[in-house]
Amino acid sequence: MSHIVNRGFNCDYRLHARLDGSDARRSAVLEFFANAVIQRCLVHRKRNIKGKLSKRN
Repeated sequence: MSHIVNRGFNCDYRLHARLDGSDARRSAVLEFFANAVIQRCLVHRKRNIKGKLSKRN
């Protein structure tokens, strides 16, 4: 995030970030944009849930 901000990115409005579930990325976004809205990517969420379900029908 620091690299992106140092290259001139600024957000005058509330940032909407769609992330893959990484706690490190979530922390980094919130460190630089404290009022950001974080949304978990539904594709990654679906894959994680399917991986935990039983393989039986």
